[in-house]
Amino acid sequence: MPPVQVVIGIVVERGRVLITRRHDDGRHLAGFWEFPGGKVEPGESLEDALRRELAEELDIKVSVRSTLQASTHDYPSATVVLHPFICDLSAGDPKPLASQEFRWVTLTELPDYQFPPANAAWLKSLADHLPQATT
Repeated sequence: MPPVQVVIGIVVERGRVLITRRHDDGRHLAGFWEFPGGKVEPGESLEDALRRELAEELDIKVSVRSTLQASTHDYPSATVVLHPFICDLSAGDPKPLASQEFRWVTLTELPDYQFPPANAAWLKSLADHLPQATT
């Protein structure tokens, strides 16, 4: 089975980043916090998938600032390749359309939230890419 391609938006606004919490419904990684995003559809570019997912999940528009290195993680049921993008909020106020809730947090607050294991590879390096979001 080919790896699942997943885009992730690290949305920055006023020195904070946007995180969402998965519904606590018993599915894989239920209740975990994550950066919003989702699966890339066939024939879709990574940036188009990111914009679509953030519009569908949060009713927001973003502009891509930069990309981080993709990382691969093996879960028992699938292998995922995460494609993280650092983005600026360009329009809309987030609404939790596909998640249980959302929060704006600083990077120093991120360790207070439980993230999926696949995020560990680059989660710690965010301060190098977003020093203004650490306070």
